[in-house]
Amino acid sequence: MKKMLFAAAGCIILGMASCVQQNQEQKEQVTVTVSLQESSQADGLQLYVYPLGIGYEDDSPMQALPDGSYCQTMPSAPQGMYSMVCVDGTSQYTMPLFFMATRDTVSLLVNLEGECPSALITSAFSDRREKSVADASMEALNSFNSLYYSLSRKIWTEARTMDVQGLKDMISEYESLKDEIAGNRKVSDQVKAYVRIWSYLQSFESCTVFNRMNGNKVNISGTEDALLDQPYTVLDSEYALLHQSALGTASQSIPKGTLDERLRYIRDNYSNAAMREGLQRSVLNSFIRNFNFSNGYEHGLEALNTAQNTYGFDQSYIDAFMERIASTPGAPFPDVELADTDGNAVSIDKFHGKYIYIDLWASWCIPCCKEVPYLQELEKDMKGSDVVFVSISVDESEQAWRDRMSELDMHGNQLWNRDGKLCDKLNVSGIPHFLIYDRDGKLHTYSAQRPSSGHALRDILDNLK
Repeated sequence: MKKMLFAAAGCIILGMASCVQQNQEQKEQVTVTVSLQESSQADGLQLYVYPLGIGYEDDSPMQALPDGSYCQTMPSAPQGMYSMVCVDGTSQYTMPLFFMATRDTVSLLVNLEGECPSALITSAFSDRREKSVADASMEALNSFNSLYYSLSRKIWTEARTMDVQGLKDMISEYESLKDEIAGNRKVSDQVKAYVRIWSYLQSFESCTVFNRMNGNKVNISGTEDALLDQPYTVLDSEYALLHQSALGTASQSIPKGTLDERLRYIRDNYSNAAMREGLQRSVLNSFIRNFNFSNGYEHGLEALNTAQNTYGFDQSYIDAFMERIASTPGAPFPDVELADTDGNAVSIDKFHGKYIYIDLWASWCIPCCKEVPYLQELEKDMKGSDVVFVSISVDESEQAWRDRMSELDMHGNQLWNRDGKLCDKLNVSGIPHFLIYDRDGKLHTYSAQRPSSGHALRDILDNLK
């Protein structure tokens, strides 16, 4: 099996849904059987199929059958879209699939050889027109899939030496094939809609990579000389969120401004409920995550309350903002579950009367682990001072915390955030993160110096009064 350099965001769709009678009901489940062409066989190959659009979370691979095929039964996707992932240890392929909503079984023949993966539906067809649409859709989408692999490789390897005309030619190739597919009456409407979005997203990504490599030479969208239309002209669709990059692409195009201005832009330009909700979530989370809680908390809360009255979003965003009051100067340590190495519940209040230097870390965080020797040396040097040192792990796994703690020979006040809520309540998005609390348990310094800063931190701690 030849190793692929790119995992396709929308490589293969198998579709003939335009032939389905409107009065037929969608099946609740579908059984998918996959056979591999002989040249595609590989030891240890695992296949996964996920229905899109329903929040499917089963990570189980397809069952390998004695005859070399694979099988899995899963809920039917509401829009007929699925994603197949093929993993053999050295290669990974992602292939979106489209099945008739009324079929309860689908058989596929997959070929993972060559420059671009491909697939065929081998299920029996009782209707000749249905088979004709399936064949035309496959032919069109395999062609687009091949173009995607070719141009994706090209933009990443040649962007630095490519001129603007070369970028325009690349976008033109996507557009030309998309238009050709759109004009083919045999291709299903679902395939046409999917490719329209896919073409736009790949053109947008090509522009983004070009600018990243060349220092922002082109306007992508939103101006008269832009190479592409505004994202909402294409992505305001029920198919948009079936592409992983759609929400991020649309979010990039929202103009900078106040919270109200950004939410109003979404409301005015997106009518599809799923896209509107996803973009609104993105803007609200960004507002909360990037808000300067050390200055203007009340103003931020007022802005959120006003926006909720106008746009009607869920109360959970306001609750999330309010609980981050713990990151404001003078705030007490947040109410979270902490456990010591003996498994006992503890509170930061036990250190009342001392200044507390807190290290937020995790076992998987390499920079965190590199700070440990410096922290241990600092704690040793300041033994008997008015500063107590506390390390709090934000690991999801208690065992991972214990294993790394033992490996690094960590001692002293070692705690684990059992409920996993500490980073959210402190509005911490990256670790290691260091804080200082005063003798009364109130936040003194939100972003303190690292132990590896040496005298810079030592001077600060020595001068605490």
